[in-house]
Amino acid sequence: MNEYPAAAFLCQNIWLVSDGHGNASIIRIEEDGVAAQLLSSWDLMVENATMPTPFQVHCATQVVPNAAIAVISSSGPRNEGVPQYNVKEQYTFDIWGVKIPLPDPSSPVFALMATPKPFEVLWHRRGTHIPLYVKYVPDREAFLIIGGSGYEDISKPITQPHEPTTDEIAPIPRADESLDGTPEATPSPPYSWTQTDDSVTIAFALPGLTPKSDIQVAFRRNSFSLHVSDPPLQQPSYSGAPLWDIIDPSNSLWTWERGTATKAGLLTLHLEKGHFKTRWSSVFGMGFESVEVPETLDPSELANIREMLDKYTSSLQEGGGLGHGVPSLAEGERDVEADSNVGHAFQVTWVGGNVPSDDTPTTLLSLPLPGISQPLSLVIKNDIDGPLFTLQDPASNSEWEHTATYPALGFVLASKQDTRYTFHAGPDIALAFDSGVRADGGGNVYTYRGSRPGQNFANQGVFQQQPGSGALIGVGCVQSKDGQPVLLCLSERALAVCRNVF
Repeated sequence: MNEYPAAAFLCQNIWLVSDGHGNASIIRIEEDGVAAQLLSSWDLMVENATMPTPFQVHCATQVVPNAAIAVISSSGPRNEGVPQYNVKEQYTFDIWGVKIPLPDPSSPVFALMATPKPFEVLWHRRGTHIPLYVKYVPDREAFLIIGGSGYEDISKPITQPHEPTTDEIAPIPRADESLDGTPEATPSPPYSWTQTDDSVTIAFALPGLTPKSDIQVAFRRNSFSLHVSDPPLQQPSYSGAPLWDIIDPSNSLWTWERGTATKAGLLTLHLEKGHFKTRWSSVFGMGFESVEVPETLDPSELANIREMLDKYTSSLQEGGGLGHGVPSLAEGERDVEADSNVGHAFQVTWVGGNVPSDDTPTTLLSLPLPGISQPLSLVIKNDIDGPLFTLQDPASNSEWEHTATYPALGFVLASKQDTRYTFHAGPDIALAFDSGVRADGGGNVYTYRGSRPGQNFANQGVFQQQPGSGALIGVGCVQSKDGQPVLLCLSERALAVCRNVF
């Protein structure tokens, strides 16, 4: 599969240009801005491959006067250890750091246009997602890679876990636990669950007098959300919790059987399996829970659940305890389903500089706008807000510091169903771009101004790109002759130049 052609600045007049077929060229732009000179050609030759491997260019940086480092990605081998139904984890992507010597521009052109040479690979990583953002950070002498997964160094040997023998298995005491005394009561699991060939049933115990209006449940194809408003006790709360396998949200539902002041009520989620007769090993995806809950549902609870399902028709007519998985704004100002699924789950990987990576999954709302000179920062999701975290100096005690907030940015982005990109220019403005694939072929650009401490309002705006321009391909920013930033939106059939946006 070929990749999109791409170009990246190496310095003021030298570009790295890839053709999408596995070849890249170093091109120097002459002073007149029209003529160009080919300096060298390179390709990506993967081990045992007879043809160059198509790759995507993520960034290129001239780290020393006579050489540059480019970060590129290509499709990796299939992950054979992942079941076929888990499509997202089936495929892998290789991330390469390659060194590109920059030839002397005075060398004869005919000597430089020889057969392409293989890239010199400096490092090789692998993950299950294409990177969302890659940047070289000079003061750390390392590359920052942000993506939906971590990127492991495949050159390091994988340590196989030790399988203990029967004689080696022994109970391990926890802190302040005595194995010689009376065993402590095991805490009850947060839920019970069972499954059939076509469904998964999950039961939660809630305070019996909890109003149905306080319960908000939303189903997605591969996740669900559950929130209880103003709970009197610590109650289960899930935001976009990944499920073990996909479900059919339109045929999934939830029921609520009220209890009393002294008897707990029963909240039951009925998930319609996306793959018939596929046995789930657990409710949630691998790594989501520290302790997995085995498939054990009390028979009395199961009887109550079946009784509630028998009341399906009457519940609809009488407005009883039946809930659905697609709450709307008419039921309240927050749409739990939309709010919990906005943004991209991401992890931070550092390559070089002895900077530790962070494999804690976080939700990304916005990346720095390309072309704007600004400190490296990310806008992440925190409930409905979008706090902005800025990368600090290596001498600082903290790596990322909360420096500003876009109030309710997660909430307003959740209402946009066609968003392709979201970028920000520091704490001043965030921009959301439609993909432009609708019938009129002209997507909207939404602007959200940052607010200062003490301000109760923040301005918003919207403008449309040229109708009929096609799908949005890329976004960038340049500086005009008068020093003002100009927004560029490249679509399939047009280049939109947007002034007075900032």
